[in-house]
Formats: sequence, C-alpha cells, structure tokens
Amino acid sequence: MNAITTRLAPLRTVFLTVAAQGIVLWAALGDRRWMEALRGAAGGWLDPNLPAGALVFLLSVVPFVFLRARLRPRDIGLEARKLGRGVVVVAALWLATQLGLALLALLADEPLRPARLWLRPSAPAGPLGFLAAMLVVMTAVEEATFRGFVLPQLWLRLPGSARVRTWGAVLGSAVLFALVHIPSRRFLYGLDTAGLAASLAALVAFGIFMAVIYLRTANLWVAGGVHALMNAPTPLLDAPVPPLLVLVPLVLGLVVLWPRLPGGGRRPLLAGTAIRVDDGDRPTPTAFPAPRS
Repeated sequence: MNAITTRLAPLRTVFLTVAAQGIVLWAALGDRRWMEALRGAAGGWLDPNLPAGALVFLLSVVPFVFLRARLRPRDIGLEARKLGRGVVVVAALWLATQLGLALLALLADEPLRPARLWLRPSAPAGPLGFLAAMLVVMTAVEEATFRGFVLPQLWLRLPGSARVRTWGAVLGSAVLFALVHIPSRRFLYGLDTAGLAASLAALVAFGIFMAVIYLRTANLWVAGGVHALMNAPTPLLDAPVPPLLVLVPLVLGLVVLWPRLPGGGRRPLLAGTAIRVDDGDRPTPTAFPAPRS
C-alpha cells in the first residue's frame, strides 16, 4: 500500500510556518532591485527565486518544522527513496510535452523552430536558471510546506469521516497556499483588489490540483516536479499552442493512470492509501485510510 507517513506536530507550528513564509516573502519582495542586481551579476544563471526560496526555507521550515516540531525531511514528503522515481516521472512528462508540441507543429504544417524563449538575449541562462530554481523551490519549499506538511497535519486533526477529513485538509492547505502568495501578487504583479481576489481563487484551485497529485502518487518529488513544470514548462520548439495545453492533459493522465503504472501501487491515496503517524522509530499500528474512489 502507498502511504504518506509523518509525525504529529503542534497545530500552532503549522500556522507559524505559513506566517513566517508570508513575512519573509513580504520583506524579500518589497524591493525588487536586488532581484535585478542578482540576475545581472550572475548572467541570468542564478534566478532570484532560488535565493528567495532558500531564505524562506531557512527562516520558516527549518526553525518551526525541523527544530520546533522535530520533524525529519521524510516527515514532510522529502523521502530519498522516492526521489529516483520522481525524477523519472517528471523527466518523462517534460519529454512527452516536447514531443506533443512538435507533433502539433507538424500537424499545423509549421516548420520546427526553437521556442521564442531560446531566442531572447538572456538565453540559455535565463530559461535554464528559472527552471532550476522552480525545480528546487517548488519542491523543497512550496510542496514540502503545503502538501508534505500542512495537508497531513490538518488531516490528522479534522473531525468527521475519512472523506470529510481528506477534502477538508485539501481545501485548508490550498487556502493557506494561496494566502502566502499575497506578497508576490502585490509586489511582483501589482494586482489591485479585484485582480488579487481572482488570483487567490485560481491559486486555491491550483493548490487543490497539486494536493490531488500528491495524494494520488504519495510522492512529493512528482508533485514538486509537476509544479515546477507548470511554472516553467521550458519548451524546446515553437508550437501553435501554449505548452501548458499539452502538459496539463499529460498530468491528468498521470493522475488517472498512476495505480496502473509500474510501482505506482494498487491503492493510492483517494483510493485507500493511509496517512500514518510515525511515533518514534516505527509507525503506530493506527492508520487513517482515505476514502475509496
């Protein structure tokens, strides 16, 4: 059986971690001049998202999740034994997206030519630096925090049936995920109140989508890699459609087919996988099965 195993942390640690991330992002994004200076000094190879994400991790996850709550990396989904499979799945999604874009270009009778991002003056440093930053930050910070940490902690505390707890935890983690993005929407995108509300609603929906991916696969590396590709699909070829129109159906297919993939497990979460409490060196015998699909 696939399983997500964690340790119970004080509930206040969940909110302290999320609040710390919001505060750090508010301070880091309030003045964008350092981003442009860093990007220029590194020739584009070091995207500002990477040091910003490292700062968020060091000032939120490390003090509250690792030190205060005494959780280990594997308790928030960062399991070394699942990394290899995650890399293979994400690489396969990226390659399949490139093949899909090439096929669509051929069907549209368009010549195969490099995507526009590779023709910019910042290429190849800019696109590759951004992709690298997304792969690290989206996995180690956003997915580890909201899907690996917040979601199971809420699930273990919510009352009601397994179905109610599952979707309550999914929605709760998605709302917190959206709220922590307020600084970026204000400072980077300059959204007004209406635009901010619409963006937060979209982020809640995206958070639910990412939670379903994590719960289906029980692999945070897959969820983090998908998140990174959604932000930085990095197409090689120009195509008549945006890359996300090819990537998203592939991800949906992955979610549907995961139990039938080699090593995917017969009973993924949302179809029977357990969230288990690891009390000390071994999990407790009590498991909390999610509802069957």
